[in-house]
Amino acid sequence: MKPFAPILERVLYALGELAPDPKRGHDADIGHKPGDPGYQRAYGLDQYLRKTRAGTPLGRALPSLLGRDILEVGCGQGGISYYLASIGARRVVGIDVNERALAAAVELGESFDARVRGAVEFRLMDAKKLDFGDETFDVVYAENVFEHLPEPAATFAEAFRVLRPGGVLLVPIFSSIRSKHGLHLKRGLKVPWANLVFSEQVIVGAVARRAKRRPELLVSYPGLANDPKSVRDLRRHRDLNYITHADFLKMAAEAGFMVERFEVYPTRLGGLLRALLRLRDHGRVLEVLSTGAGAVLGKPLGS
Repeated sequence: MKPFAPILERVLYALGELAPDPKRGHDADIGHKPGDPGYQRAYGLDQYLRKTRAGTPLGRALPSLLGRDILEVGCGQGGISYYLASIGARRVVGIDVNERALAAAVELGESFDARVRGAVEFRLMDAKKLDFGDETFDVVYAENVFEHLPEPAATFAEAFRVLRPGGVLLVPIFSSIRSKHGLHLKRGLKVPWANLVFSEQVIVGAVARRAKRRPELLVSYPGLANDPKSVRDLRRHRDLNYITHADFLKMAAEAGFMVERFEVYPTRLGGLLRALLRLRDHGRVLEVLSTGAGAVLGKPLGS
């Protein structure tokens, strides 16, 4: 251990204790916390309700989904899949590697009418090796997913393969590792941009210190029980790939996609600086001062 690491660990731990909880409002809306018996289904229902209130990021750049065959990658508890069906998709197939989440997604179907429920199906499947034929879907939809894929380049390639010519890969939001909460430690640490200042050794140590006082964090970060060496190790499925905006755009181009839109969602400071300094969405400064980014990627008609 580097000589100053224990000191920095205590400093970061203290900052974590003082930082406001970014998940408090979300937990209040759901009415459950991770580990509660009803959490999975409640999370899926909250996904659906948030979509019905706020729609999907990208706003006017979002193409019509009416009558489309859609594959949702990383569907989790199913709320977004049901939302896509409710706004007119002809068929929605949601895939995920989390069996518990998929079971909750199927159960959530009881909350919807027969038309919506009948348009949606769920399958246990890995996004890097899709069990579908070529040109099966009009849309591949992946929200809050690309930062969690172990092999994102393979997922881009598979999405391109299963899309029909003229189809689109919709990524309403993903988080760069450099963005405000790119570490995905909103419960365990709460400190934004910690990885821009502290090493992963220090970050993991600070989360472990917090878990000693708050054992409930072991539900969200079960890797704490296995002597973790990196932030990725804290997660149940080690699903954090440290993607950046540049990585995302490079892999999309290599798979054959045309970037129809790429939009960064700035923090308040980022939005102010973008307006004052005319910062580019593709620049490093706005990437750091962001909460995420979204993209519409098209498969050319001649493909």
